[in-house]
Amino acid sequence: MGGGFAGREVSEDVAKQVARSFLNLKGNEQIHIVKSGKDADYEVYSLTITDPKTNQETYMDITQKGGYPLWVLEDRDIKKQNISLNDAMNKATKFLKDHRFESLVMAESAQYDNMGVFTFVEQTESGVRIYPDSVKMKMSLEDGSVIGFSAKDFLLKHRTRDIPKPKISKEQAKTKLNSNVKVMEERLAIITNDLNEEVLCYEFLGTIKNDTYRIFINADTGFEEKVEKLQNSEPLYNEVENLYFQ
Repeated sequence: MGGGFAGREVSEDVAKQVARSFLNLKGNEQIHIVKSGKDADYEVYSLTITDPKTNQETYMDITQKGGYPLWVLEDRDIKKQNISLNDAMNKATKFLKDHRFESLVMAESAQYDNMGVFTFVEQTESGVRIYPDSVKMKMSLEDGSVIGFSAKDFLLKHRTRDIPKPKISKEQAKTKLNSNVKVMEERLAIITNDLNEEVLCYEFLGTIKNDTYRIFINADTGFEEKVEKLQNSEPLYNEVENLYFQ
């Protein structure tokens, strides 16, 4: 139990204070709080926050150890779009910085109906992206508010890593790419491979015709570790939904 979260145990009152601050609550909301069951992977306070005027509910988990916001999901319909996906991304970025997630960069975005879905990942000062350390967010495109937030992966996996030097050059890694790929971005990144091991890769963001791909080539062996097709919003949306309700 505990799941690697740092800090001491916090009380229910402290958890409520965390929720009020994190969600910028007005103060008149009803907060129902329970402790997680004994079968949970880590111990959390599960909060149900009800707005007395609208009866709209927000669900939130806060770790008992350290009092970290783990995930948030707001239960409401987003009826129309008033802001762009880019505006929502900027609001999400500001929200993260305001809550001290300062070293994260936006790695993926998609729109589903009137919601923006974003994945942010850790980026070191030298520009290496750490994909296991990720935060996922859903933003309303009606008013730019946060309607979904999950820092589970970030909080469980974040640590200082000793990043090794690549054994092959970026040019050598590029020779492993399909000749039809037009490379738009390139960088070093750490990902989790199929064996659940963290590996250093060259990441290439490129296009083939109208499709965009993210390709990871192992920086030691030149092996193609992973290929992801981007700009396909529904699978990403479903992935975030599943993650919130785990």
